[in-house]
Amino acid sequence: CTNRLRDDEPSGPSSSSRRRRDALLLLGFVVGGAAPATHAHAASLLDERPPSSPAAAVADASCASSRLSGELAAALSGALYSALLELGLAEDRDLQREIFKLRDREYRYYYEANTDKLPRVPDLSDMSGGMSNRTYFNFNFYVLWKVAARHAVGADARTALCSAFGRQLLPRVWAGADAAAVATARAGPGGRASQAATLGLLTTLLDALKEGGYICSYQVVWGEAPGAWPGDWFVSQDRITGEAASAGADARGTVFQLKLHQPADIAGSIALRAEEDGFWSRAVSSMAVALMGKAGYGRAVVDEYFVQDTWQGPPSLAARVLLALGDPLEMVDVPFVPSTLVQDWVLEA
Repeated sequence: CTNRLRDDEPSGPSSSSRRRRDALLLLGFVVGGAAPATHAHAASLLDERPPSSPAAAVADASCASSRLSGELAAALSGALYSALLELGLAEDRDLQREIFKLRDREYRYYYEANTDKLPRVPDLSDMSGGMSNRTYFNFNFYVLWKVAARHAVGADARTALCSAFGRQLLPRVWAGADAAAVATARAGPGGRASQAATLGLLTTLLDALKEGGYICSYQVVWGEAPGAWPGDWFVSQDRITGEAASAGADARGTVFQLKLHQPADIAGSIALRAEEDGFWSRAVSSMAVALMGKAGYGRAVVDEYFVQDTWQGPPSLAARVLLALGDPLEMVDVPFVPSTLVQDWVLEA
């Protein structure tokens, strides 16, 4: 990929040092707002407000029960499989055998942990083997990437796989993506899509992902990458915000932020990132890089991190003070359950 992806952010509770850092950052945002894993700002540890609005709670509940398009689930899985074959990283028969064995070995544990979210019998009518269930898709997509990690060894191989995956996935999600991007580049200043056209390309891609159930909501902040926002941003804020995108200037040097609420593979992505030295699906950024390339932008830098939109600290003052001091003996339970993937972008050339 031509994007640079930061992998030094917290990915879960597997590291005690990261856990304590998460705790401090989360405490900085217990004022009913988001809890980014980066860009923390100082805030009073005692300044708490209700962690979520009623509208956000309704939206979260609706998201939890929503379905992923079977077609989109198949596209995500098929794009990775095709990318592995395209790069010659594995033989078809070997891939099928490895995927089956890992899925068969791990599913009983996953089912026991997610019985309330998984049907006893998958709904095969979705034409994707039941992957329209977001929890079941999360497991299967995790297995695919786990197998991919065995074959894509080293930074170069994984970067190549990321690029191939994005190229394979983009036309499966948005059939006219390449043609639309090329057209905007031809019509734009200096052979590049204008800022307004670039924004339009991104929102069209995100709309397709939302319509297919991969994400429950999104936000584009054009012209800046804020470090804090309300915990209910997905219901209280406009979908497109920030500066006005120019129709006459290209987007070189433009900063923007994408927030993706509840991606269907968020749990598996966090697990992979922790287990595979920062390697995970990056489905949206991989597609966006491919899309920007067609629009005339050959290099994009993107920092990606997971955030927990709302978090309420421990009720006792003693526990809060321990967290403020770093909790060296790890006596305070600090749950980190991310709900949003944030991407801070810069289009460089």
